[in-house]
Amino acid sequence: MTFEPQWPVLLSDSQGGDFSLINNLLELEEHTLWLGCRLIDSLGRVSILSQTNATPLYWHLADELISVSVLNNELKAFAATLGLCCTSKLVIRSVSDAQHLVLWLEQQ
Repeated sequence: MTFEPQWPVLLSDSQGGDFSLINNLLELEEHTLWLGCRLIDSLGRVSILSQTNATPLYWHLADELISVSVLNNELKAFAATLGLCCTSKLVIRSVSDAQHLVLWLEQQ
């Protein structure tokens, strides 16, 4: 399968403990990637950096889209690690909202 995410994407660790907004493949290549990190594209598709036996790392498209509820909970936890108060008031309604929130958090 060809790796063709709908840009921009959110890059996160496997647990959603850290997020970055990535606008294109060149920006993605500037990041240190590790087994299990995830990309959540603008359509909500999740790709996981995987490896089997001796193969090089590759992006594996997950079977399901990420739910907005799960993404919202992960972003609340991420915002809390950054020291943002009142994270209970953070509510996203779409992947686009999540991207805007991560961009805002990166600028704080």
